[in-house]
Amino acid sequence: MIKEMLISNNLLTYFNSTSSSRYLQKLSLANNNISELNIDCFKNVFLLRVIDLSNNSLQSVPYEAFNGPNSLNILNLSQNNIANIEHILTGLHSLNVLNVSGNNISALSNDDFQNLTELHIMDLSQNNLNFIPLGALKDLSALTELNISRNKIEYLESGVFNNLINLQMLDLSNNKIENLQTHMFIPLINLQIIDIKYNNLKSLRLSDIINYCPRLVSLDIDGNPFSCKEVASIISVSIFRKLMIKKETQ
Repeated sequence: MIKEMLISNNLLTYFNSTSSSRYLQKLSLANNNISELNIDCFKNVFLLRVIDLSNNSLQSVPYEAFNGPNSLNILNLSQNNIANIEHILTGLHSLNVLNVSGNNISALSNDDFQNLTELHIMDLSQNNLNFIPLGALKDLSALTELNISRNKIEYLESGVFNNLINLQMLDLSNNKIENLQTHMFIPLINLQIIDIKYNNLKSLRLSDIINYCPRLVSLDIDGNPFSCKEVASIISVSIFRKLMIKKETQ
């Protein structure tokens, strides 16, 4: 009775099926050269909890390819060439961790994360996103960590984080954000860590953010074009509110 199958660090270019291993709980195909998945490759492995397809050559994933394992908790598709995640997460109601970092995703739709109500950690870093549509994150009320660093985001609408009431860590670093609308932090009552380093921010209404996020303990603002006066203001507010500010001195 095989429960784990580790086929990492090989030269696989194609993956066909796991149907003969119906008791499989963990499958790692990381660090291969897989460019294609059979549409039914996970169809009959209902107990599968972990799938690792990181560091392959996938450009797309078949529609509802992961719909078979209804107990899937962790899905790692990082470091591939995937451009679109539409429909590939359908039915993954038990998913806790999703990693799609290091791909070529340039756009999200309002249905990409539909019904992922158990998702706790999501990594969208190192993609080509320049915008997060309103409603794209609406079903992710259980999310505690969201990483959208190293994208091309210039602007975030004030309602983009609505419903993320359990979020504790938000990484927006290494984007092109010029302005943070502080109202977008209103739903984030449990937020503890904000990373906004290396953006294009010139001002920050920190007192508003702290009022909206009473549990905030850490804010990284390094690498932004803040004036000395603005930095002094931020530090003054942070000292008064006992907030740890990360800012490298030149």
